[in-house]
Amino acid sequence: MLAAHVLTQHVTERHCRTAAEIKKYFATTKKHNPYKLSQRALKELSEADTEEYYVKPVLKLLGYVLRKDHKDTNKRYPDFWLLTEEPAEVSASYLQRANVGILEAKAYSVDLDIGDGRKELPSMQIVEYIKQNVGSNPHKRWGILTNGYKWRLYSAGSSEQFIEFDLDLALESEDELARFCLVFAPESFVIRESRSSLLDRLREESLSSWTQFSSLIEVRANAILLELVSGFSEEGEKLDNAKHRAYDTLYKMLFALYAESKRLLPIDVSECGIKSLRQLLVDLNPKTSA
Repeated sequence: MLAAHVLTQHVTERHCRTAAEIKKYFATTKKHNPYKLSQRALKELSEADTEEYYVKPVLKLLGYVLRKDHKDTNKRYPDFWLLTEEPAEVSASYLQRANVGILEAKAYSVDLDIGDGRKELPSMQIVEYIKQNVGSNPHKRWGILTNGYKWRLYSAGSSEQFIEFDLDLALESEDELARFCLVFAPESFVIRESRSSLLDRLREESLSSWTQFSSLIEVRANAILLELVSGFSEEGEKLDNAKHRAYDTLYKMLFALYAESKRLLPIDVSECGIKSLRQLLVDLNPKTSA
């Protein structure tokens, strides 16, 4: 949905300062620091605790004014209305008009893909709330879904398209945390005079970049595949056999790279001396960061 290199181009000093403040909060907080709690303790956190110690502090550091009180209606609304200033009223009808975005929160242990098994899928829920918000302003197309450590940005279009940040991993990378602060900052949601937000602009730039990138990749991929197949071919052998072995190796490499990126496979040298693909890349080119 949003390309990382496009986001990096729009990161400002303010986003970097906010990132430092968020990192400081999690480094100094004691009772509910995710790095200091056991997995069992994290799984036992309620939705209210997740909101209190993970969601609300981050949103406030990002610069939001939060409101959750909408007791004047029986209609279903998101957990938080995201505002840029103190509201003149606290009624649900006013908050729906005044918000710049919405957020739906889940307990820390809830998988955002499958939910807790008792309600509708979280992704379906947030998209429904976004569509409901669009009813008050057709340009309010964005909403946030989080369980405290997974943060997702959705638009009104689809429950299957989103950009996700793992806050635990982002806290270990200044660049990733700065991009996190850009994407979820209030000014990214605010509707401008052009009737679009910075998020809308970032999506358009990402789509344009992806179109150019995909064309370039197609040309290079075809060239690489031809070279790869020729490397697997033996004299007098049918081309199809060489293609089969080349594709088999390529798919295994892609799987390994994906697993390493998700930390499902170790990226360091194992005890038995086996190196990851990432480590092999670093060995071939020392300038490449692992």
